[in-house]
Amino acid sequence: MEGSIEPQGGLAGKTSEELRRDIEERREILVRCVTWNLQAKPTACSAAIRKRLLPLESYHMLHVGTQECERSIALSLINQSKAKWTATLREAVGPNYEPLVSHTLQATHSILFVHRGVLPLVRGMRSAAVATGVGAGETRLGNKGGIGLALHVGAVKIVFVTAHLAAHQKNVSTRNREVSKISSDLTKLLRESAVNRVVSTRDDEPTQTTTTTTTLEGAVSNDDAGGPNHVGDTSGALLDVFDCVFWSGDLNYRVEMSRAAADSALASGDLAALREADQLRVAISEGNALSRFSEGPLEFFPTYKFDSVDATGDARAAAGDVYDSSAKQRVPSWTDRVLWASRDEEVVELLEYTSVPDLRSSDHRPVFATFKIKLQTGSGALIDARANDGAAQIENMHQSQVCSLQ
Repeated sequence: MEGSIEPQGGLAGKTSEELRRDIEERREILVRCVTWNLQAKPTACSAAIRKRLLPLESYHMLHVGTQECERSIALSLINQSKAKWTATLREAVGPNYEPLVSHTLQATHSILFVHRGVLPLVRGMRSAAVATGVGAGETRLGNKGGIGLALHVGAVKIVFVTAHLAAHQKNVSTRNREVSKISSDLTKLLRESAVNRVVSTRDDEPTQTTTTTTTLEGAVSNDDAGGPNHVGDTSGALLDVFDCVFWSGDLNYRVEMSRAAADSALASGDLAALREADQLRVAISEGNALSRFSEGPLEFFPTYKFDSVDATGDARAAAGDVYDSSAKQRVPSWTDRVLWASRDEEVVELLEYTSVPDLRSSDHRPVFATFKIKLQTGSGALIDARANDGAAQIENMHQSQVCSLQ
């Protein structure tokens, strides 16, 4: 990873106009992407989140994707509200960030904050979700699935995907098919011609109304996708519509080895042995999932499954870094990931990729990646001629749903 990270607070003290001019001159923005499975537990306070995940005034855009957010997957079927979590994030990021667009799919939540200085460059916000969970045929629930948040920054088209894929070590083929389905369906749903599928409100919090999204014909479901020995990876389809794709979430890919072997490797600090057995890395190399995507080096310890502690992360801290001690003895794995793809490999630069081991409220550790995005590689106006003043056109867009109907 090359490049330097702008110091914390690097945007502080600048007016919106100064920030806009700075972006026009540099033609680049800094973006932080966070993924965290909250295990339906109370989270750390906003101050801890600010300190460890979302430092003040450091990035132009902040994307946060969460799974099992606020409530369990089962309870989220009844109540999808993520109001408390959204309020915690708003307090953490401060008043200079606008919660531009968010979307809830049962217990999965995705939200994008944009610094007010960037708003004049933003347009075309839209969101959609694809359910891949319980069900068959015409209806699937959103206990698993993916969310896409899309927008233009200047003339660059960006989409942030948050996913929660099928669990358990054996279900690699199911996860691969889910990746392809989510990508294919979001590609169709997030085309600008499909923006009328998004429910827009002026509320600062996601709606609590259950809605549904109708997927388009031709989508590949888990029922008619290829079998375990033949998986067609269509995850690159999003690049037909977008210049940059950021894919994150609890992707649930596991380390393919015994618990004893994993414990031995961890005890000796041999992360390379675990990386070689990482199911996602294998799927990428074999062309079965996310084969057009890049990921930073896995130089941090596996992020799942830990014995949980309380929300502060202080009590029982000694047990906070213990991998699953239950009878199931799950193999420590990098279930939580951030990947990216771009049409032009020079447009996106990874600056940082790591986990936050001292946020211990969940059995997962949060993971974040920091990126630099070049908004234009050639000369000319940064803003597309069709773009209006983003500050004038922005409406906070929030949608909530529990399933999709085919």
